[in-house]
Amino acid sequence: MVASDILIEKLKRHSPLDSGDVSVLRKLTYHLREMNSGEDFMSQGERCDASAVVLEGCVARYHTLQSGGRQYLSVHILGDWPAVQS
Repeated sequence: MVASDILIEKLKRHSPLDSGDVSVLRKLTYHLREMNSGEDFMSQGERCDASAVVLEGCVARYHTLQSGGRQYLSVHILGDWPAVQS
């Protein structure tokens, strides 16, 4: 299954998509990037120039605390589009 199919199926679970919506989602540019466990997609404070669709595994969003610990904000699974508003 390609990235657009995974995203479309996830969105259809909670939102009605017409053929125009599906067409636009299929026309988006997708670049596959495999990430290693513990690797950051982007760092806190960094300007966002891309978004990600989770195709396998899970992704967590977190803030780094002054103590060096992490405050987890969300966990994303297959088909999720974290930080899409960015």
